[in-house]
Parts: sequence; structure tokens; C-alpha cells
Amino acid sequence: MGQTISIEQLHELVNKLSAQGRYWDALQLVNAFMDKGATDFAAVKSLVKTLSQHDDVGSLRELEERLKRHFPNDERARRLCYLIRHACRDWAGAEVILRPLIKKNPKEVGLHIALANLCERQLRPDEAIDVLSGLDADAMESEDLARACYVMASAFIQQKKPQEAKTFLLEHVDDLPENNYTAGCWKLLGKIYDKEKAYEEAFGAFKQGNDILIRHEGLNVSDNLARQRVEIMRGVYTPDWVKGWQRSAAKSAHNSPVFLIGFPRSGTTLLEQVLDSHPKIQALEERATIEPSYKLAGLMMWAMAGKELQSMPGAGWKQKGVAVNRKLSAMTEKQLDTLREKYWGEVSKYIDLESDSVFVDKMPLNMSLVGFIHRLFPQAKFIVALRHPCDCVLSAYMQSFDMNPAMANMVSLDWAAGYYKHLMSLLWQYEKELPLDGKIHYLKYEDLITDFEGQASAVLEFLGVGWNDAVRDYDSHARSRGALGTPSYTGVTQKLYRGAMERWRHYETHLEPVMHHFQAAASRYGYDLTVGIGSKAG
Repeated sequence: MGQTISIEQLHELVNKLSAQGRYWDALQLVNAFMDKGATDFAAVKSLVKTLSQHDDVGSLRELEERLKRHFPNDERARRLCYLIRHACRDWAGAEVILRPLIKKNPKEVGLHIALANLCERQLRPDEAIDVLSGLDADAMESEDLARACYVMASAFIQQKKPQEAKTFLLEHVDDLPENNYTAGCWKLLGKIYDKEKAYEEAFGAFKQGNDILIRHEGLNVSDNLARQRVEIMRGVYTPDWVKGWQRSAAKSAHNSPVFLIGFPRSGTTLLEQVLDSHPKIQALEERATIEPSYKLAGLMMWAMAGKELQSMPGAGWKQKGVAVNRKLSAMTEKQLDTLREKYWGEVSKYIDLESDSVFVDKMPLNMSLVGFIHRLFPQAKFIVALRHPCDCVLSAYMQSFDMNPAMANMVSLDWAAGYYKHLMSLLWQYEKELPLDGKIHYLKYEDLITDFEGQASAVLEFLGVGWNDAVRDYDSHARSRGALGTPSYTGVTQKLYRGAMERWRHYETHLEPVMHHFQAAASRYGYDLTVGIGSKAG
């Protein structure tokens, strides 16, 4: 950066770089200080939050290793290591770090609440409730109380005690501060009302939770990075540009991966569990494996586009983004091999691949990077999970997500519906412009629920493996994995149920203003948008 930076400036500079999207620069800066035996732990904590929002597990783990190496006996470093493990969704690893901290600080209420949260995430609701029941709610700070309420209600629901959860939430939710946990409490309450068929009360609770998120996070879509990526890709993938690609052999020691994609809440978690239960398939659950390769490619492409960018000083983000991303077509085989190695390196952090297995990489919103993925892996296959667009968007609106640019779209029905339309349009553009014939398999959530064996057999055939009875017991397999990192982690440990099909008809008056966003997808995939005909949902 060409200037001397003091430790006193570190926190402010880390925040500034992160706000500019340059969190890798912030990471290098923090690492440089730690390698000299110095750091500002508050700055590191801010960086952990930023890396978590970008799901950059590789950088988080790098940060954890440095903390352990340079500050092995510093409790502040151990607390940050706990936060990193939690951000990486390594619940068991986080618990290993947390328990000694509790033993050393037994009166610190927040640590006990964190332990209860980890128990609940690992499907141990009884333990979570026992931990929380031993705490004095009157002695809690308001932030701790909101988190405790969310974990307690979640644990009650895991125990299949919705009335206890409802009573508990109604007793506390109006007095909680506005933060993400309070928003989550309102959404849990909305789901309980939905089960009770009190649909207006349910929608009111969902809206309350989402409105809290909009205010607390300061959300808007005018500068949303996820939407900007979609717009850039739509400008990049034109017929003439694709024809100019230098074709790639994509030689690799691994088989080509299979990418499981779809709009959030389209059934990808259920399908991933079904596939992973097959002995010849290894499926990875929502890890940002391709994103680091895309970021590295971005640095390469930015350097390649240097002169062109200098010639367009007044250009906006889209024009510059298109110019940079179009350099992907001119990448050498050596550069592409580097990006592939980066991808497989990320994959190896989470799973030990067997040479004869089919690897399925599930990350729904990799849908925006189908073109980039095809450039790296021309033989890669894609499974696209579909669901009625109204149910898909409504379910996302009902759900509690960790906030990042993509999930920020889900707090408003209009934002979510518009994002759905743009993503699907980009997918169709990829299909039109890229040689993907025979490499995409569509699977409707509704068909999987009503014809499980027929649909499962079809996708297994697409993957080149035969039927195996183990896929029928996907729910047992899911429970045997101990914990899942996605919002669907409770539902997929149960048998198939039809209650989520056509749920949207109970909320159609709220969805009707955004249905114009769904017309093209509904027509393409045979979904009915007619209102006023009642619901078949339970």
C-alpha cells in the first residue's frame, strides 16, 4: 500500500477495505501484523465478520491458524477461533473451543447461550434447553436475551413442541431489541402460525421479522452485489463472444464435478441428502468452493483488461464488469489449470474424494456462475432444482438466512421475486449460448415429493449410477451426519411431506402484486399462477 501503517490504524483500515469489497487486502494486512507478533483483536473480529458474510472458509481457516500460531495462550485469540469455527459451520469444532472458555468464565452468560446454540445446531435440543434453563434471563443483556430466545424456541420446535415455542415467543418477542435474532424469533412464530393455518397472523410475523432485518442491516437493492453480478453476466455471455473462446481440454486428476443449483428454497438440500445417501455419490453441502476460483480469475482478468479499463474512465460498474469478465475467453490453458487447482483445493478442505465416486457440489446460487464453471469444466453436469416460483420465493421470505448480498434480496417479496426473474433469465441465456445439451437435468421439487423413486431414478441415471435402496433412507442418512449447515437442517431429517406444496395459495393476496415476475418461468416449467382456486396443501 506504499505507506507505514500503525497498529492504532489497523481497525479503521480493515473496516474501510472491507466496505470497499477489498477484504482480501484487509486479510493480508492483518496477516502481516500477526506475522510480526502484533494485532488489534477488534480488527480481526471485524474481518472475521466480513469473511463470514462472503463464506470465505479458506481465508477464515488461514486466519485461525495464524491466531493459534502467534497467540496460543491469549484468550482473545481463542474466542476469535470459536467465532471462526462457528462461521465455518464447524459446530463440533466450535464446541471444543467453547467449553474450556466456559469453564474459565462460568459467569459469562453469553458463552452459555453460545453453547446452547451449538447443541441445537447439532440436533441436541434437550441439551440446549437444559443449558438455557439454568440461566437467569433477568441478568441478561438485551442482545443475549434475543439470541437465547431464538435458540430456546428453535429447540422446542426440534422437540416437536410448537405450543411451548409459541408461548415462549409471545412472552418475550415484543420486548427484544431489533437485531437478527429477534427477526428470527418473529419468523419462527410465523412458521408456527402457518402450521396452525392462521395465515394472516403468520404473514404478519414474517413481515415483522423481515422489516427488522431491513432496518437493522440497512438493506436496499439499488447497489446489491448479487444483482450486479447477474447483470454483468447477462452482458458478457453473447453469441459472438462465446464463439471466440479458446476451447479447453480441462485435464484433471478428478472426474468433472456435478453442480447442484437452483433458487434458494427450491429443494436443493433435500436432493443433496438423497444423492449423498447413495454409496457411489459424494455430495458437498453448500460450501463456497467455486467462489475463490472466480475471485482469483477476477484478479487475472482485471490485469488483462488494464489498458481497456484505462480507456473508459467514465464507465459504470456494469460496463467495467463486462469488460473484465470477457477476458475469460482469452485465458490460457495454464491459467485455467490454476483456477481448476484452486477449486479442487477448496473442495479438499471439506471432503476426501474417492476416485470412483461421483462428486456433487451443492451451492444453489452458483446458478449465476454457470458460464464460468463451464469454462473451467466443459464436461461438468448441472442439476437444476425447480419449485413453483410462488412457493420458492414465499419460503425464502419465511426463512432466516445469514445475511450476505444474495440473501439480502429475500427480506422483501418484491426484491426476492425480481431476483428470481433475473436469475432464471440468466440461466436460460447460459442454456442458449453454451453447449450444454445433455449436461443439464431439471428436477421439480413437487415431482420428487409425489414420485420419489421415479424422479430419484432419473437423476441417478443422469449421473451414471444405478438405483440403490439406500436413497430411500435419506432421512436416516441426514441424521447420521449429525448436523447440517443450511436453514433446511431440521426438515431434511424427516420423511417426505406434502405440506410445503402450494403453500403460496394461502398467501396469494400478498404474492399477487409480484406474480408478474414469475410469468416466464411458470410458462416454461408448467406452473399455474391462477389465484382464487384454493390450496391442496395441508
